[in-house]
Amino acid sequence: MTYSRWFVILLLLVVSKADEQPVRYSPTIMSTTKKWVVTLASDRPISEVSNELTKTGFDVDQVLDQIGCITGSASDEVVQKLRKVPGVADVSPESPIQLPPSDESITW
Repeated sequence: MTYSRWFVILLLLVVSKADEQPVRYSPTIMSTTKKWVVTLASDRPISEVSNELTKTGFDVDQVLDQIGCITGSASDEVVQKLRKVPGVADVSPESPIQLPPSDESITW
């Protein structure tokens, strides 16, 4: 008896949703996020620029105050907007850095 009641409820839910259009995502519309390094000019406080980058759609990972950089992730479309934010000197893709083992005689 319990199974048949749940089956009827499930059937009603499926039938009620049948006339709704499914959400379709196009690979050309959806963009992937990448890691970026935002280099700042020294004309604005880093906290102000960080807040504005977040409002623009940048997902801030680290605020590196001592070197004037902010790292995070965003889509290519958001990066175009980030470059127009006052106080931003450059927006570049983040490059992975691999250090050699500590017992290696050559470091670079």
